[in-house]
Amino acid sequence: MPAITRDGSIATVDEVSDGRAILVGGLSGAGAITTNSYAGTLTVGTGNATSTFSGVIGDTAGYALSLNKVGTGTLTLTGANTFLGTVTVGTSVAAGGTVEFANANAFSGLTVWAGNVKVSGSLSNTGNITLNSGATLVCGATGGVNGNIKFSGTKTLSTAANYTFAGSAAQVTGSLLPATVNTLTINNANGVTLSGS
Repeated sequence: MPAITRDGSIATVDEVSDGRAILVGGLSGAGAITTNSYAGTLTVGTGNATSTFSGVIGDTAGYALSLNKVGTGTLTLTGANTFLGTVTVGTSVAAGGTVEFANANAFSGLTVWAGNVKVSGSLSNTGNITLNSGATLVCGATGGVNGNIKFSGTKTLSTAANYTFAGSAAQVTGSLLPATVNTLTINNANGVTLSGS
């Protein structure tokens, strides 16, 4: 499967498939991706590719771009992305590997099936977040789950999901951590405090 590579240029969703869907293996480079005259969906990770994109994924007003992560590889997004569609990791029948958000993002909803989402900072987004059974949330913020997922909509966090705390400074778990979870992993040398706030 092809990969999109952009260094200093803009790739529009229109240029590949009239704006409705792009399916790629890896996404790398430092350019920009946007929609043009259609709303679109960018699916990344076919062939279990692993890649890092440091550019900006955005969209044009009225033509939202959504992101789907498939396959077992890792997609690391280090840019401050501005796209306003939703993000989906995996499906109800197939894992979606890992998506790492290392910067601010503006997307309007997050659904994680059997896949992993790693958040180094915080996601202060509109819309809902759903973490389903078998999914994993890796928290890097000092505020734990609360510090990582500041979505304005409904937060549905499964008790059958997995939660990992891997910050570089001391963390608290936060009140959003379910009282019962599938697995709780502490990977922070500075310590994690079980807390209700």
